[in-house]
Amino acid sequence: MATNEEEIAENMATFLMEFVEKYPQLQGKDFYITGESYAGHYIPAISHNLAFKHKADLKLNFKGAAIGNGLVDPYLQYPQYDVFSEENGLIGHAEALVLKGAFAGCQALISTKVWPVALEVCQMAVEVILGNPIKPRFNVYDIREKCDKPPLCYDMSPADNILARDDIKEILGVSGRSW
Repeated sequence: MATNEEEIAENMATFLMEFVEKYPQLQGKDFYITGESYAGHYIPAISHNLAFKHKADLKLNFKGAAIGNGLVDPYLQYPQYDVFSEENGLIGHAEALVLKGAFAGCQALISTKVWPVALEVCQMAVEVILGNPIKPRFNVYDIREKCDKPPLCYDMSPADNILARDDIKEILGVSGRSW
């Protein structure tokens, strides 16, 4: 079981090398690694590992990495949620003041390295801004919009319908499974 970014990076390198071994037609293809949110912890480590440690072994043309909305440094990032939210009219000034204290507590817990407790407290403060996961206050992917289709705020049925088709499942190698 991987317990840190380096171990995860090594696991990903092993996976990619075995994947290319199984599908040799992919050798030499351009390759980018991307991720979002908490992957902001892993993408830099995986990229470094692929670019420097396993460059010769990879048999892919590693071109780069991208992180979207990455949670790279929770200690510094969590206290900015209230600032961002107030500046963008998602919460009022009174809520921002209360959340400032909550995020200071969040930072203190991160400093203790008692991660389950820190995560719980930090996420509770974020949920004050976001609202109930069943009915979010706004669309987290575009804060200018309301959330019309909770919980993700978008109608995912076109993707669901395609991924539920037998011919698509066969192409993806997941026949016999439900979507």
